[in-house]
Amino acid sequence: MRDMIRWFLIPLFSALAYVLFFRLNGALFGWLEFSAGVNWVFLPSGLRLMLVLLWGPWAALGLVFGSVWLSYAYYPFNNEVDLLVTGLISGGSPLLARFMAQHSLKWNVSLSDQSPITLLKLAFIFALISATLHQIWFSWMGRSDDLLRGLVAMWVGDMLGTLLLLYTFKGAIYGVDSFRKDFSQQDPESSSPKGR
Repeated sequence: MRDMIRWFLIPLFSALAYVLFFRLNGALFGWLEFSAGVNWVFLPSGLRLMLVLLWGPWAALGLVFGSVWLSYAYYPFNNEVDLLVTGLISGGSPLLARFMAQHSLKWNVSLSDQSPITLLKLAFIFALISATLHQIWFSWMGRSDDLLRGLVAMWVGDMLGTLLLLYTFKGAIYGVDSFRKDFSQQDPESSSPKGR
């Protein structure tokens, strides 16, 4: 059962969540699009990092599939190589950021243990990796007229989207932990009926 979750359910969930967040981002922030595939606020980038922090390479695999499908559905000018490389960058960027944070910087990559400052640094690293790799590829394929402007726009969008999602998720974890702590500290005698 555990192998089925790893090999099938986590990638499937990650791919579907990425596609849904992409569409949600288009509905909420489509008016902030800089160019095709580049947005000044991009929530799916935060989802990509969050899923990979939670489930590692299994989530990254799902993100590759989700990105390939989105590129095929929304950007029909892409060829097969472009679809695959864009998908690999989308799934690989958060995995590379996680690897760097965990092994090079010796950070704990558990979301529940991260301070807001560490999340900010992690978002910075991830957004820089993702935007740089995407823009180099877009420029190579002739889809970016200005590499530097595209890089800045994508980095800002990825950074904002990542921070919005990570801080929301971190706040939810904090709220659940606080509720659980308050609930467990209640006096057990006060909640039990008193005998006569």
